[in-house]
Amino acid sequence: MIDIQFDRNDLNTFAQYANGANRISLIAHVGPDGDTVGSVLGLASILRAVYPEIKIYTIVPDTVPNYLNFVPGFDNLICYEETPKKTVEAIRSSELIGCIDFNTKRRMQHEEMQKAVSESQAHCFMIDHHPYPETSSFDLVFSYTQVSSTAELMYYWVRAMGWEKHIGKEAAEALLCGIITDTGCFMHNSSRAETYGAVMGLIKSGADKAAVINALFHRSRESQIRLKGFVLNEKMTLLKDKKAAYITLNKKELSSFHAEKGDTEGFVNIPLDIDGIRCSCLIREDEDQIKISLRSLNDFPVNGIATRAFGGGGHINAAGAEYDGTPEEALAIFLRELDVENEIYDRKKNIKNE
Repeated sequence: MIDIQFDRNDLNTFAQYANGANRISLIAHVGPDGDTVGSVLGLASILRAVYPEIKIYTIVPDTVPNYLNFVPGFDNLICYEETPKKTVEAIRSSELIGCIDFNTKRRMQHEEMQKAVSESQAHCFMIDHHPYPETSSFDLVFSYTQVSSTAELMYYWVRAMGWEKHIGKEAAEALLCGIITDTGCFMHNSSRAETYGAVMGLIKSGADKAAVINALFHRSRESQIRLKGFVLNEKMTLLKDKKAAYITLNKKELSSFHAEKGDTEGFVNIPLDIDGIRCSCLIREDEDQIKISLRSLNDFPVNGIATRAFGGGGHINAAGAEYDGTPEEALAIFLRELDVENEIYDRKKNIKNE
């Protein structure tokens, strides 16, 4: 099942670090999604089983969307935006710090959190599947971009550590949540047979796949469904000549539907159900910045758009970024870069077919 070869010296070094720790902090990235939350909580559950004497802190930079409140361990998350002093104290008291599902400490966003991690004497490790990791910032790096999600990578890593027997139902469901959310319920970045082997292993460890999918996708509030109807009827714009679509939502529109964090989850995928659309963009105005989400089908790359236009990143079929400006400015930039990406993509296709 496992096609990833972990460095045995790195695995042994991690075990040494953990054996010498009294406290471990596991940190998720800003704007926490199902993969970072599931990976943090899944690993925390496993570490508690392996090292019952160690205190494990699970930390998020900002609030987690309510649709993830079913993940085992959710109530134990420490949120910097809600309790900054408690968060920083937890980080500073730890002898081992894990950055989970992000490849640079900047993804914690808050300067005080970054400073606490950077100035700490603790060993710091990364487990992540995003490209271009800042390896020099960490003592140990477990980074593999070919997997669907950090949760999938975490499953292989735990097995390589010899801890498979410690994957209980709670950890299995947390990791399965990560895989399902980062693949859009197996719609993208999920072509490797090994991914389904990992899912099978998590089910064997007690995960209820149907329950996880129901919790993720079938618990919408009435206002969220009405917001989706508004988006479909009035906010979705098709650019059929460009094989693309976009959705914009400003703060006033979101407020009129009493939108909560996470209510627009999955909206960016909707236009891809339309025949002939291969690229979709959601531009959402949050309190202090613009959030851009990009999705695509087949081999059309949206991570290039995210990187060039907004300094973001991601994978071929799923990418994102933040932008300091207006929704109108973000849309103009997206449309410009979409033309560039279409030209590059079509040129490569033509060369390949010659």
